[in-house]
Amino acid sequence: MKVVHELEPADERLNEEIAADEQEVNEQTAATSSRAGRGGLEVGIVLASVSILARRRWLLGAAGVAASAGVVLIVVGLLV
Repeated sequence: MKVVHELEPADERLNEEIAADEQEVNEQTAATSSRAGRGGLEVGIVLASVSILARRRWLLGAAGVAASAGVVLIVVGLLV
């Protein structure tokens, strides 16, 4: 029992560090997802603009897919 009593403060400290690290990982995951989502939206906007200028209908579809993926990533970033 003496060993358990001696190691209890170290165990508490390590558990606090683990919790802090988990929180940091969650924040980084959310930030990464949001950045990727913004990138997807930007790609979608650019492809939509190019599709109008080039009169290529398939580019408009690709723009919709990219923008939709961006929105999904942003929502995932907000929910994490």
